[in-house]
Amino acid sequence: MAVAETEPAGPRRPPRRRSIRRRITTLLAVPLVSLIALWAYAAVGAVDAALNRYAIANVYDQISAPATAMSAHLQRERALTSVFLSTQGIRGRADLDAQRNRTDAAVAALRAAARGGIDEAVGPRAQEQLDALLNSLNELGVLRAQADARRLDNIQLIEGYGELIEGAFRMYHGQRVDDVEIFQQGRGLITIAWSREYMVRQDALITAVQASGGRLTAAERTALVRWATARQQHLERGMADLTGPPLEAMRAYLQSPDYRRYLEMETALVQGRGLQLPHEADAWAQTVPAVMATLNDTFTKAGLDLERRTSEHGDRIVLQLAAAGGVGLLVVVGSIVMSLLFARRHVQELRELREAADELADERLPDVVGRLRRGEDVDPAETTPLETGRTTEVARVAAAFAKVQRTAVETAVSEAHLRKGVARVFLNLAWRSQSLLHRQLRMLDEMERRVTDPDVLEDLFRIDHLTTRMRRHAEGLIILSGAAPGRGWSRPVPLEDVLRSAAAEVEDFTRVEVVAGTSASLTGAAVADIVHLLAELVENATVFSPPATEVLVRGAMVANGYAIEVIDRGIGIDPHERAALNQRLADPPEFDLADTDRLGLFVVARLAARHGVKVALQESVYGGTCAVVLLPPDLVTEGLPGADDVEPAGELTGPAMPHVPHVPQPSDPLDLPPAPGSIEVPAPRSWFDRPPQLADPNAANGTGGADRPPPAGAGPAPLPRRIRQANLVPELRGAGPAEPADQADPADPVPDRSAEQSRDLLASLQNGWLRGRADDEDGPEGAADGGAS
Repeated sequence: MAVAETEPAGPRRPPRRRSIRRRITTLLAVPLVSLIALWAYAAVGAVDAALNRYAIANVYDQISAPATAMSAHLQRERALTSVFLSTQGIRGRADLDAQRNRTDAAVAALRAAARGGIDEAVGPRAQEQLDALLNSLNELGVLRAQADARRLDNIQLIEGYGELIEGAFRMYHGQRVDDVEIFQQGRGLITIAWSREYMVRQDALITAVQASGGRLTAAERTALVRWATARQQHLERGMADLTGPPLEAMRAYLQSPDYRRYLEMETALVQGRGLQLPHEADAWAQTVPAVMATLNDTFTKAGLDLERRTSEHGDRIVLQLAAAGGVGLLVVVGSIVMSLLFARRHVQELRELREAADELADERLPDVVGRLRRGEDVDPAETTPLETGRTTEVARVAAAFAKVQRTAVETAVSEAHLRKGVARVFLNLAWRSQSLLHRQLRMLDEMERRVTDPDVLEDLFRIDHLTTRMRRHAEGLIILSGAAPGRGWSRPVPLEDVLRSAAAEVEDFTRVEVVAGTSASLTGAAVADIVHLLAELVENATVFSPPATEVLVRGAMVANGYAIEVIDRGIGIDPHERAALNQRLADPPEFDLADTDRLGLFVVARLAARHGVKVALQESVYGGTCAVVLLPPDLVTEGLPGADDVEPAGELTGPAMPHVPHVPQPSDPLDLPPAPGSIEVPAPRSWFDRPPQLADPNAANGTGGADRPPPAGAGPAPLPRRIRQANLVPELRGAGPAEPADQADPADPVPDRSAEQSRDLLASLQNGWLRGRADDEDGPEGAADGGAS
């Protein structure tokens, strides 16, 4: 049964992080959006009502008023046309033509006003009713032509004009008002106006019948009955919608004597049996105009009252708009501002907390660590707490950071104490080792004086050289522990001697070529450290280059001091690694016990930083590495030190084996001049580059060899005995600072020698060394030993 392989789960995605500002904004956005929605709803309602109010006012001024005037002109034209038809065109022609002109002007005014249309805020059907009214007015010309041709009777004529007038009433009904009371008042007045239209129709028909002899037709009687019924129904419906002063005015109108007489005449006309007008209609011409005038006054008063109410309603709408739009907007804006301030305050607190934490991580703790590295005492109780946060939660987080700070400082202090303890242990061990090495060097000195066998003396020299290197490594531990080595000089030392002394401390010193290139000197306070620094670089150059190649140490005065180059012919260093090493040399890091492969680098960086020396590694022309050391001008003095500057010999180096270039030697060392009392040196290139002179080996021991001839039958002159620092120039014999009391060596000090004795001793030592190397090169074992040296 196959088992499905499960794919390894991929790396988990890091959680999406959102800023606290966004979270607070989201938290406050919900109530704010709700508040804005309520405000918008109230504001939109108020704005809609205000727009409707102003739209009604605009429609009344632009459309309704011209339409009302046009309706009145049509009613007058209809009445005159009815008389014109009833009298067969005998009466009223001039008045009819004049009225038609006025009607045409009113129609033109309405058309001009209707070009802008009606705002939709008035109502969706108002525009449709207006368009229908304007289209119906196109039939006015046809109606007039038929009347002039007398192809219409009174009923057709009156109802034809009535259709045009009803179009205006239907447009009025299509207008919408948001206020219910005002809408009912307006509807009531429009309905009563429709009732008045039927009264005007009755008046036009009765006037025309009276002008034609006072006899009705059956159709005219039926029309009178129908119009009277419609008038009464519209009047009742209109009265039902009226309230307040308009209702009181209409009631007063209905109770007036003129209206009562009109009502009696209308009843007589409706209830009459014959086609002849009743005698009550005789007073029609005198009663109806008065009733019309009273009704018009009532309409005017009701219209003024309605306008007043509409104005009050508009004022209320403006107040509501101001309340909803203004005060509500202020409330919304205030809420937003308060919310933003609230969010900003919290974000500001968190920002202050973050800045305090950043200051803790970037300034306070590094400052404490730096003080501890400089050896200063730090009390954890002195650390300043993080004083930030005005809310409980933020203050607690700040308190937690303060605890972290105190814990970190306490840990750093403990680690600093541990480092100091380790450094003291290293320093103590280094001082002890250095004391033992000093004693060992003095013992080797005494042994070298007593030994005459060249092979034994060569081994002693090697042990002496190894001991000197061990002393340098012990000094490296002292430097890494933060202390200064015991060696030091108060007088300037020639730079050439400093370079050669550094080369002499290296195991393969015979491969080192030294070119000083100046007669300047190095200040005594920096001699020991610069020699140590150069020795570390030269040793690296010899270790990381082929044994058969030469290491060049050359110096020259430059604009910014004295530059020393240590050039090898090795395989070089990777560019990235070289950049990292240069960074360490330019900015010495804290010594890391785990990084033990770079002890020499740490020592060089420490010594360079102590004296302001610049050290940089770069690629040499041979593909190897070139270490450039730039001594600042304040460490370099012009010229060699004078005779007054010579100090007693100190312990600058161990056995100063100079780098002697290979000189062709005789095949038999016995071919050298067998001078019993002195040996002439064959002028090799030595530290001092002085001409060859005679050296008295006995004088090197302070016994005056010239007065003591060698025994008879003696062979070649014996090798000279090594005198510590007798091979150094007087300037390098500076007395170092006295060792601590607990490190003093009980051995007797070596007596100082003059410059002439040291010169003769070095010449003899060089000659013996060359003879020993020649002897070693003759045999296989000697060749092997020579290769090792």
